[in-house]
Amino acid sequence: MLDSRPLIHEIEDPLVIFDSDSLELALSEGDDSARLLLSYHSQREFRFARSPFQTSFQDLNAVPEFRLERRQTGYSTIGFEWSGGRSLKSMVHFDEAHLKHCARLLFGLELHEQLDEQERRTAELPILASQLNDHKTNCLLVTENATLLANRMKLQSQFGLRNLVMIDVEESREILDVWSKSRGRYLYAPVCQCNSGYWYWMSLRSKLRYYNVGDDNGDALAARYEYVLMAVDELTKQYYSGPTSDSMTMQVYHFNYLVSLVVGVFDSIALCAKDRLAIAFDGDDIPARTSLSGRSGKEFLKALRHQNPELRKHISAYCQFINGMYYLRENIVHKTMHPKVTFEMRGRDGNWIMNMIEVDKTVHDIFAGIPSRNIEHDVVSAWGAYRQVGEYYIEPSRFSRSCARHLEGFINECLRLLGFEDYLNAEGRSESHKRFVLELNSFKKNALAT
Repeated sequence: MLDSRPLIHEIEDPLVIFDSDSLELALSEGDDSARLLLSYHSQREFRFARSPFQTSFQDLNAVPEFRLERRQTGYSTIGFEWSGGRSLKSMVHFDEAHLKHCARLLFGLELHEQLDEQERRTAELPILASQLNDHKTNCLLVTENATLLANRMKLQSQFGLRNLVMIDVEESREILDVWSKSRGRYLYAPVCQCNSGYWYWMSLRSKLRYYNVGDDNGDALAARYEYVLMAVDELTKQYYSGPTSDSMTMQVYHFNYLVSLVVGVFDSIALCAKDRLAIAFDGDDIPARTSLSGRSGKEFLKALRHQNPELRKHISAYCQFINGMYYLRENIVHKTMHPKVTFEMRGRDGNWIMNMIEVDKTVHDIFAGIPSRNIEHDVVSAWGAYRQVGEYYIEPSRFSRSCARHLEGFINECLRLLGFEDYLNAEGRSESHKRFVLELNSFKKNALAT
């Protein structure tokens, strides 16, 4: 994940440069995410371009190549042209010595060794992208090259490319999605958009396939989850607005709200189970006792095990996540809250800065211990967990995304085990239902981010 940068509020539309070599390889391996991103090349607000490369893929070929006119002085002109007469030209400076030093960092080559054509193209891209941002072009370099991504921070700190914004396909989709939303454009296909309410409604319905309108507790659960999705986007917007005091205030606000909503989802599931299974237990007249919390809901969970052991087993599998969210909420609502910190790291291996929330070791260990796919070149874990010399932090944006994904799987299985029908199975349903399911499936397939 890129360190926190002021990308969302830039005046210029994003200039998205694709590393053609790595995107060609991704497409050849059937990468649907890359194919989806490239399908948005016709959006005028996204100025897509790619490095010169002969490709056999129409998805990539539809994106115009940039032109690099080299000069003997070390200065070159980089030019872009798009449909409708739009164009951009800028001066960049690098010579053979620049390239060889960059290649030495990336590939371990000695300065006397010659670069092959692919190494040359790879070494040029981060230099070009950083210098374009020196001229305030809001340039994002999108690559799936693992070597480039792993050395992003070293290129910034050791090679002086301080304005380099280099990201993978998944993160570029997140950034372009929230950039569009920040301008009131809610895209759900390359040529389709809607208002915010309908976008989040489709996002909710496409994720919670066992949610069916009409059950009071289920409706409350769905409303809370929809607000969770909104909070995730708000946290992402603030992250890519840069680490300012204003973004810090808004991040803490949305983080605290997110935690409260997630605990509210847990309570809705408990109430739903109590009603549908007619669960009775000692203290069932006290609302706080109908809970997934191992402490306050102890008797309820015992009774649930008797009524629906499979559901109780499922809840137990998520107990680390559940207990962690209750623990966070307790501190947010009833205790001292969590200190907010702008954390800056400067070192040979990279410089970065992020707004974070300081937590205790218990919170850090709970979320750092939840199985997830951490990315090797990321500073924080998939849950935003970070530790430094006995101090523990959570980065709210990354935390919120993992939280929403984890919650989606948890909710769906709970609702299935409580006997709710699969809404996305349109067999035997009305024609209007079938049309809406087709729209939801299209949303899942074509939206930049869902």
